Amino acid sequence: MTLSLAGLEAALNRVLGPAADLANAVVFAAAPIGGFKLPVVVIWLVAVSVVMSLYFGLINIRGLPQAVRLARGDFAKPGDRGEVSQFGALSAALAGTLGVGSVAGVALAISIGGAGAMVWMTITGFLGMALKFAECALAVKYRKIGADGVVNGGPMHYLPIAFAKIGARPVGQAIAAFFCVATMLAATSVFQVNQAFVQIKAVTGFASPLLFGLVFAVLVGLVIIGGVKSIARLCTRLVPGLVLAYFVAAAIILVARAPALPGVLASALRGAFDLHAAAGGALGALVVGVQRAVYAGESGLGSAAIAHAAAKTDEPVSEGLVALLEPFVTVVVVCNLTALVILAAGAPLTVGAVGGVEIASAAFERVLPWFAPVLAILVALLAYKTVIGWAYYGERAFGWLFGEGPRRRAGFRLVFLGAVTLAPVLTAGEAIRFLDAMVFAMAAPNTIALCLLAGDLRRDLADYYRRLSGQQVTAALTPLSSRRDPAPEHP
Repeated sequence: MTLSLAGLEAALNRVLGPAADLANAVVFAAAPIGGFKLPVVVIWLVAVSVVMSLYFGLINIRGLPQAVRLARGDFAKPGDRGEVSQFGALSAALAGTLGVGSVAGVALAISIGGAGAMVWMTITGFLGMALKFAECALAVKYRKIGADGVVNGGPMHYLPIAFAKIGARPVGQAIAAFFCVATMLAATSVFQVNQAFVQIKAVTGFASPLLFGLVFAVLVGLVIIGGVKSIARLCTRLVPGLVLAYFVAAAIILVARAPALPGVLASALRGAFDLHAAAGGALGALVVGVQRAVYAGESGLGSAAIAHAAAKTDEPVSEGLVALLEPFVTVVVVCNLTALVILAAGAPLTVGAVGGVEIASAAFERVLPWFAPVLAILVALLAYKTVIGWAYYGERAFGWLFGEGPRRRAGFRLVFLGAVTLAPVLTAGEAIRFLDAMVFAMAAPNTIALCLLAGDLRRDLADYYRRLSGQQVTAALTPLSSRRDPAPEHP
């Protein structure tokens, strides 16, 4: 049995390796700039993030106070349409974004790009808040609510509308179909499950990846069978607790290593802006930092917009504002905590065959020798809720492509859980390269649509704040908001 499992693992890795190579060659095609090669998609995401931040009047900053009030439920109305509260939608979205990438992914970024990668992660996360606002507001504006009350929203719904503005609706429909395929592939969450297994194995000695994957899949299945409402109920309890636990642990490390923090921050700034530094200098740190920030925060990818579309609100702009909190928590707060802990603790920045989680674990253990089992549990729970969140994204994408219905949803869930079962078999390097390619493949069509619809959204934003100042925030923004249509749109 052991030999057959080992043979299966080797076969899967042989298949995924070339697939990851091909996907990365296409998605991360590079352009030579100043002696360096930068992926075109990275250049595009940075450029669009800057433009959107300025175009929406630095909504990244001025929208945060209202975002907090909305997430608290201060403006919630019983008659608002949707499936879950705005806080529930935020929690479900955080389930997909606040994952192992905030721990292991940050460690990988620092090991490759140096301390400067932390600075570019922060900048990218901050600028990406504007993209998150735009895609989530549009997801609510153009969502569909079926006769059974099930919401289907996300970029696949506004992509055809965006391209229709330039007389290319069929192109938009084709791109929406591509987005759905990329979403379903990315939903396998191979890196998340793989790194959870790595940490559990390191702490407990448990060495059966397929058995771990099977148990993990069963636990995921128990939640996703109830749809987004079940996911939101779990995440509204799990996400705040995980963030608090991680924050307390990181704070203990940083207090213990407080004398090292000035040097860490100075090193990060030098690494971010010194063109003569190691690992490609500032450009190397920028590329790696942007990649990890996008993977951790998912701004501009359109994935989290699928969860936000289910929010109970008839104000698309209000959900966009709530969505600002997502990259702020995942990238600006949690990723920075992880980076500071790793650098301040002086953990060795050498990644073994198992991936970046070993670096984070070593950093915590340097100050808290007993913390390895706790981190193993945290990583497993982070992976667990992330897989649950992405299961919903993949299911909504599947529904847009192939139609809605209980049987079709059940069929997708079975296939998805099979993929989760096999995820621990894959090596971290192959898993993260493949997932990076699928995640970034979603970015290009989504950000193009955001640009095409930005003018309409800016008018909606101005109207929302005008009405907010007059306490008239319950009126619908446009006739397109939250349209009720039992028939899903197909390409």
